[in-house]
Amino acid sequence: MSVINLLVNFFTYKVVIFLLVLGLLVLVHEFGHFLFARLFGVRVLIFKLGFGKFWWRRVRGHTEYGVGWIPIGGYVKLFGDPSEMDDPEAPPISEAERRETLFAQPPWKKFFIFAGGPVMNIVLAFLIAPIVYLVGIQQLKADIEPPVVGAVYPDSPAAKAGIEPGDLILSVGGKLVPTFRDLMIQEALNPNQTLTYRTLRQGREMEVKLTLAEAKPDPIGYSGIVLPRTRAAIGETMPGMPAAQAGLRPGDRILAINGSPVVYWDELRNLIEASDGREMAVRVRRGEQELEFRMTPEQDSTDRRWVIGITPQMDTVLVRTGLVKAVQLGSRDALQAGVLTVAILWKIITFQVSPRTVGGPVMIAGVVGEAAQTGFPYLVWLIVLISVNLGILNLLPLPPFDGGHILFAVIEAVIRREVNVKYKEAIFRAGMTCILALFVLITVNDFMRYRESIAEWFKELAKGLGIL
Repeated sequence: MSVINLLVNFFTYKVVIFLLVLGLLVLVHEFGHFLFARLFGVRVLIFKLGFGKFWWRRVRGHTEYGVGWIPIGGYVKLFGDPSEMDDPEAPPISEAERRETLFAQPPWKKFFIFAGGPVMNIVLAFLIAPIVYLVGIQQLKADIEPPVVGAVYPDSPAAKAGIEPGDLILSVGGKLVPTFRDLMIQEALNPNQTLTYRTLRQGREMEVKLTLAEAKPDPIGYSGIVLPRTRAAIGETMPGMPAAQAGLRPGDRILAINGSPVVYWDELRNLIEASDGREMAVRVRRGEQELEFRMTPEQDSTDRRWVIGITPQMDTVLVRTGLVKAVQLGSRDALQAGVLTVAILWKIITFQVSPRTVGGPVMIAGVVGEAAQTGFPYLVWLIVLISVNLGILNLLPLPPFDGGHILFAVIEAVIRREVNVKYKEAIFRAGMTCILALFVLITVNDFMRYRESIAEWFKELAKGLGIL
């Protein structure tokens, strides 16, 4: 890929699309605050998308609308910020103006004004989710088919628990898992936990206890259960791993390992494991060509399996529906995204899942870019997921989130007076400091998670510039 194409691809999909998506979500969020403020007669001073000086602005009534030069974030400024009212140089206000201030509103109105932003993000998710099914999206068969075990990795938690190929998984930890997607989510949320698996084998129901391992690099639960017999075709190659270094590519169909024929993914997996770390000859079909590559497997740090760094090319089906069905499926997806977000937050708070599973702006930019390249329905689906996450996270009762303001509104309703402004300011400053520190840690975690991909991108850029 040329330097120009590399840079254009990066800025188009990793920067421009990310900023457009972020701008949409922030605009909708701030509009929620704006809408409820105007509804309750609170004067809005500024409604702005982005930060920095205005590059476009317009004043209508008491409100200054505009877009800042830094296209990240945005805000609504309401008349009557309590901290401004303590300024001795601030001009006095009339009784009519006082009625338009935020601080003069009863707690229940403040509650709705602060909740308006997160609620609008959640509403946006439900409104746009049906688009995914109206346009049509390629979904994994595993997302819509029952979780029949295709294979079980040797010495994995599932193998030790006695789960066998052909078993139908009915429930995990008491929760029904109608599809493989549900099974994977339930496992991912419970690393190192012992769960009861209820299975159906040849018409007979069974229950087994299974202690999930912790996968790497993301600390999520892992059982060793493999999808139904998947073709031995490569979906992705992991940067820096033996397959990528040897020259294997996504789309390659693996035909044989050391001369032993391969048709399905579990056969491929068994042959790689049988290599015991010795060099292998891998024959593949690429288009009309048959090619052979040599590589030496590496041992996975999680369960000591031998791996070459490839993932399967999954079978998909096109799901496209009419309006009524699209609304039903879209609403289901948005609701599931919300339930999953709450479940993950709870498990992080209770230390059942590592905070390293949380992603920041680098990860979001990466997955948004990948979704945009994959297709419009995938981008819409990702916006639904991020919008729901943004709405729920902002409802957390922690300063400086909207939920922190809501918490103070509830406290004021209980004690029937406003909380001292100095206490509020101190708490919100402390909260902001903690959030900024967390933001830095998450961003560093993102860079560590994608360090190999980032290094590969810079290598490609250096090659294009003739440095390497």
